[in-house]
Amino acid sequence: MTQQTNSSLSNLKDGNELTITFPGRPFYEVRDEFGKRVCHCGAQKDADEKVMHNPGWSWNMFFWPSTPPNPVVDINAKRLELEKQLPPSDWTELNT
Repeated sequence: MTQQTNSSLSNLKDGNELTITFPGRPFYEVRDEFGKRVCHCGAQKDADEKVMHNPGWSWNMFFWPSTPPNPVVDINAKRLELEKQLPPSDWTELNT
């Protein structure tokens, strides 16, 4: 199992100790033997479980940003001004 390197890691000096801060929350990407992504796990133990039960699978750790990279838009909140609707029909016209 490998840990993905991330060039955006920052080192902060806190007194005599070096403190490493990560850019976000760690996630684990599980891939099958062909390199196809199977799932994402939020805990290493879950990724380990998937890998142990499936020979040839592997996982890589990556850091999910603490904030989304783009603004989140709720698409359900926007509605068209004039909803497109079919005209009403008379059932008796259709059955004759």
